[in-house]
Amino acid sequence: MQRKTDSKGLMLETLFPKALCGTNLRGTDRIISQLIEMGRSLGYVVRPGVRNCCSYGLKEITYNGKQKPLRKIFSLAHEIGHAVTHSECESTWGGKAIYGHSDYVPTRWYILESELKAWEFAEYLGRKMGFLGPKMMKYKHACLRTYYRFLT
Repeated sequence: MQRKTDSKGLMLETLFPKALCGTNLRGTDRIISQLIEMGRSLGYVVRPGVRNCCSYGLKEITYNGKQKPLRKIFSLAHEIGHAVTHSECESTWGGKAIYGHSDYVPTRWYILESELKAWEFAEYLGRKMGFLGPKMMKYKHACLRTYYRFLT
């Protein structure tokens, strides 16, 4: 029996096999644990911090540990989206953007493309893992508005 792929031609089980193993955790704790394992399976250190950030050069994903559980989920999914889509954005717009850890200032287009791609992947994870909904979309749009205001 052959497994079907989603519209992107991806199987989440193939990308992150360990993350989808059964756990004894329930609800949001289980999803947070799975997302942390996904980040680790990409070779990143994932840890709570003060802000949400994906540092490509350091291979580190930090998330605001004081956020409410749903926001942690949305933020982790988004930062994992950065880790997954980084090379695609880099080849499209050029240069390397390591936020907070480099003198390089990425172009506006790179930042926008990077944010949109990361949110697109976060939505994909949300659909697959069951946390995509109006609250995530509201959070996503608030984050994108912040970047829009910053860049214009």
